[in-house]
Amino acid sequence: VESGTPAADAGIQDGDIITAINGESIDNESPLDATLSQYAPGDTVSVDVLRDGQTVTLSVTLAVRPSGL
Repeated sequence: VESGTPAADAGIQDGDIITAINGESIDNESPLDATLSQYAPGDTVSVDVLRDGQTVTLSVTLAVRPSGL
């Protein structure tokens, strides 16, 4: 997780696995990019991550994705 990004600012760590955004499961049917496309920069979403076998819920304020990523 790159320092200074919304993910890092919210507390998402390297090795975390994002499992849900605002209660919507992230999986093959609903991939992360498709789920995030439903929201706009500045929106705050609830993100569930799996960390060390535990689910942790974090609040992330979205930003514009840098070009090239």
